[in-house]
Amino acid sequence: MKRTVILVLFILLMVAGCDDNDSVFNPDEEFKATVVNAKDFTTCGLPLINFTEKLDKIRELTGSEATTFNAFQLKEEFQIEELKLIVKVRKTRDDELLPCLTLGVGWPWVTVLDARIEN
Repeated sequence: MKRTVILVLFILLMVAGCDDNDSVFNPDEEFKATVVNAKDFTTCGLPLINFTEKLDKIRELTGSEATTFNAFQLKEEFQIEELKLIVKVRKTRDDELLPCLTLGVGWPWVTVLDARIEN
């Protein structure tokens, strides 16, 4: 009986301790964004994208007030300044962040799951 109680408590703690940040994540949701800076040493070698719609949803998804982000895993073919994109993104996990020397503003990150050129 004591083992059962301990097991139940352990399971409850595990469930209560789970990160709920992904509850707003919808992998099929698309956002419009514009590439504002292709690879540049001042942005950790990543392109910068600026979201142009659904800004409240982006802020909720990322936990950041910003609308401009380092675009982690944006394919090379889309890294063209002023290119307008439709993207699917998620919050970049802490274990994916890379150290970098930022000479300017330290932009938050998003991970790009899919991208296509806006028609």
